[in-house]
Amino acid sequence: SWLPGGVWTVGGLALVVVLLLVSRFVAQPFGIPSASMEPALHAGDRVMVDKLAYRFGGEPRRGDVVVFDGTGYFGDGDYIKRVVGVGGDRVRCCAKDGRLTINGKPVTEPFLHTGDAPSDVAFDIVVPAGRLFVLGDHRADSADSR
Repeated sequence: SWLPGGVWTVGGLALVVVLLLVSRFVAQPFGIPSASMEPALHAGDRVMVDKLAYRFGGEPRRGDVVVFDGTGYFGDGDYIKRVVGVGGDRVRCCAKDGRLTINGKPVTEPFLHTGDAPSDVAFDIVVPAGRLFVLGDHRADSADSR
């Protein structure tokens, strides 16, 4: 035999190649690095990221939780945040009742960390086409689009 272990070695190598391809193009485990998405996700939690979710014409929607490379925007590394606004949306904080508004309509955010306000800084932004406005669920402990 030309390989030690014969067919087992070839099978093992094929399995490694398949796992690498799946991890690169289909799904990848991701560790939650901080408390910025509490209470939904806690530091140390592990999630599986679906890399095909937006590949074939799907677009991120408000409320989606996304993982992205923050290099050049937030700092080096991967970040996980909730999509609050998509291209063309006007996102404001805060309305008279203290809530975020999107395109003039107040937003209900049941996922916010208990005791957190929608934001500790006021903002009024129109999200550029092809961009997202993202916020952590634990607003007091999140580096995000604000």
